[in-house]
Amino acid sequence: MFRGTSVTTVGQRALALVDATALAVFAVAGAIRALDSGLVYSPVLLLGCVTAIGGGALRNVLGGRTPRVVERGELYAIVVLAAAAAFLVCNATGISRTLAASLDFGIGFVFQLLALRFRWGTEAFS
Repeated sequence: MFRGTSVTTVGQRALALVDATALAVFAVAGAIRALDSGLVYSPVLLLGCVTAIGGGALRNVLGGRTPRVVERGELYAIVVLAAAAAFLVCNATGISRTLAASLDFGIGFVFQLLALRFRWGTEAFS
């Protein structure tokens, strides 16, 4: 699954799966909570992103690592944005909240694993 990536040991693979799961869950959970509070779409998107990114950064700092969101070339924030935005699109189209949350969890989870597997990243501006 992670051949050709920097994720090599069993422990690193397990951590990558847990990280992808948490990233997707918290992006959708933050968006749901904000939407339930009566906020409009922009703050909902922002809070979905802040919830997931903040949780991941806190976990990394407590673990003595640099938060992935500030590392060069990481798609971390883009994955979160995609999952939260997909939830908002599903919600706006009238899909049930349970189905929307499940679909968007899958989008965030798969997107993060694909980014790790194929070393997708961002480029620095020059």
